[in-house]
Amino acid sequence: MEGGVKLPGYAENEYLVVIRPNDDLYERIMAEKNSFTEKYNAAACTFGKPYLTLVRFNQVQMGEERIIRQLRGIATGCAPIKLELRNFGSYPTHSIFINLASKKQVMGVVRELRGAQRLMKAQGQTPHFITEPHFVIARKLNHEQYETAWREYAQQSFDARFMAEKLVLLKRKPGLSSFLPVADFDFMDKPVQAKQGALFG
Repeated sequence: MEGGVKLPGYAENEYLVVIRPNDDLYERIMAEKNSFTEKYNAAACTFGKPYLTLVRFNQVQMGEERIIRQLRGIATGCAPIKLELRNFGSYPTHSIFINLASKKQVMGVVRELRGAQRLMKAQGQTPHFITEPHFVIARKLNHEQYETAWREYAQQSFDARFMAEKLVLLKRKPGLSSFLPVADFDFMDKPVQAKQGALFG
């Protein structure tokens, strides 16, 4: 690994574990993001797909298979959950998002994911677990964009529901701008017997 070049198995990737809405809602949120881009000249701010991100972490490539096994076990023990989206929220003065009304169910899945966090650490970096789940419309806005847009979005309504039936693992390799799907894991609501695998696998 001279000159800072890492061997393939030691290349460090960025990962997301997300919930993807159904196709109709996915397209509806994308249309909202695209409308925002055009109206507020904010192309860079609306970059990203309409996923509900649960955890973001870095890990070397050779650790990916263990992560996949662990996520499959977690999803197997989770039941599908009904999620409700309701109206808009913001983080002054930089982000606007769609509120998730049914946060308790999502945070239950996040708690299960925390059990695998030792597999989500690379070079001392700790995983970032979501604490306020939401669907991003725009982020990294400048002050003027935020103030102008939020005056409108604070008065708008948004209402949708969907069944979350799986987790999706996404990966972004070094030097790339986009995340690509690695695997998905169905919520099966089945008892998971091999709990020790989470500790010793």
